[in-house]
Amino acid sequence: MNEFVNVSILFETETLWKVGLAMGTMRRKGMEKFEESMITLQDMIRIRTPWASGELRRSINYEINETTPTDPYGFKTGLIGFEGVVRSMRPGGVLAAPVYFDPWTYLKFVEGGTAPHWPPWEPLLRWVRTVLNPPGMVEELWTTFKIGRHISQKGTPGRHMFKLGEQEFEAGNILETNMKEAADEALEILTAPKPWWMF
Repeated sequence: MNEFVNVSILFETETLWKVGLAMGTMRRKGMEKFEESMITLQDMIRIRTPWASGELRRSINYEINETTPTDPYGFKTGLIGFEGVVRSMRPGGVLAAPVYFDPWTYLKFVEGGTAPHWPPWEPLLRWVRTVLNPPGMVEELWTTFKIGRHISQKGTPGRHMFKLGEQEFEAGNILETNMKEAADEALEILTAPKPWWMF
């Protein structure tokens, strides 16, 4: 008996097309939802940040970088990945003179607090004018002196806005929920019926 042994291999271009579409769709949806997560984290930190002139709160922003590896030709390969950071960022470009307040250097003292010390007079005076707005110059100077003396004896408590914001973000599973939504949306796009022009 002479039977022919047959090995059949089926190659469908639609499969590769779907893999490429899946990667691109998941990358796009993943980036959208990752950015949404970073905005939520940024807002959770900002809401805990003290509001005097608003400079410190406005300096807190997010930044996202894609970590998906690329081949030598620039094509995305491997696991889709994003990295985000929320921090106080120095404003870019030329600063308007005079610069009275640099939130980037001030942030660590607001986050972690300070040991007893005599604070610099000018920034404290500006803070008293902005936040407390005493009715006259004598009250302004006296209030500044009393607050300075208090800080020299007790220090300042930390607000821990980054630490508490991160804890709330993680406790709410915000990133995981958003990335699951991204995967679900990408799957919905991939499994939707194809329009007539894609056949």
